[in-house]
Amino acid sequence: MLLTNLPEGKIEAIHVGQNWTAAVALSAGARRCGLASTLKTGPGNTPPAGLHELPGQPAQQIAAWACSPDPMRASVGVAVLNALIPAPNPLIPGLSAEELLVQLGKERRVALVGHFHFAERLRSAVDHLDVLELHPQPGDLPADAARRVIPLADIVAITSMALINHTLAGLLELPRPDAAVLMLGPSTPLDMRLFGCGVDILAGSVVTAVDPVIEAVLAGASFREIRQVGVALVTLVRSTLSL
Repeated sequence: MLLTNLPEGKIEAIHVGQNWTAAVALSAGARRCGLASTLKTGPGNTPPAGLHELPGQPAQQIAAWACSPDPMRASVGVAVLNALIPAPNPLIPGLSAEELLVQLGKERRVALVGHFHFAERLRSAVDHLDVLELHPQPGDLPADAARRVIPLADIVAITSMALINHTLAGLLELPRPDAAVLMLGPSTPLDMRLFGCGVDILAGSVVTAVDPVIEAVLAGASFREIRQVGVALVTLVRSTLSL
């Protein structure tokens, strides 16, 4: 669905870093950069072959890599997708994922899909927190507990990495109709068509300074470091959402 009716564009460059992948595309007369988490295929974390051949290629074709079973190709595809989706205008800064969940989760049960760095702080700020993780850390639940845990939650927050690893559609089938569903993280496409798929809030990011962000991506920076050099947090909310 997200791959249909994308703006036209040409790939300028793809940069695969240790933690993040950045795609730069030329579209509608602008130079746009999209981010996605770099999903690793193994210890070597070898980028997909042929990246040097992509400059000048139609960006819509490379965005279709988002459907690839290869994790790093999917990372590239989602980064290109995010480069092509126009940024909201005007650009109204949003809250961080932690701030948003603290605000929404007070006295509510929260299911967090993906172990975010703020998980333990969030645990003390909400009524109850379940963290679901493919590779559980102490205090986390395994991902296969989702069918048991998510229907109990008032707030369901899903890492946007679920789009890259192709688990998003299944996860969106689990929340109660009255639960608020958030998609979190820099990989989040700021595309309001996701509101029709069961998402209520999109908490993503827009690259505001392309070259410094690319430099930070290639240096293996964390997102907090990348944000400081040229990324704005943006939150889009479904207009009919009642919290």
